[in-house]
This record gives sequence, C-alpha cells and structure tokens, in this order.
Amino acid sequence: LETDGLDPTQATIIQLAIDGLWFSEVFQLGAPDEPRRAQVVEMLLAMTRVSS
Repeated sequence: LETDGLDPTQATIIQLAIDGLWFSEVFQLGAPDEPRRAQVVEMLLAMTRVSS
C-alpha cells in the first residue's frame, strides 16, 4: 500500500485492520457478522484509494 502513494501511517492502519479481521475470523474471536464485515471491508478499500 505504501508504494501506491498512500500515506505510510494510513497504509499501516489498513494493514493492521485487515490482519485483525483475518485473525478474528480464523480463530473465531468475535468476528463481525457478514453485513458489518462487508461494511468494514468496503471502508478499508475506500481508504486505499488515493485522490488525484
């Protein structure tokens, strides 16, 4: 993400959030329900879009 022109701190936040989502799903530790998960993923994807 950092090499795509995204702020390095924002890239790290996104990466950690995705890692946390994966971890909670793999270990079944309070993963969000599907509608909430979809909202979270969409918001994280939106955060990766660099404005021109």
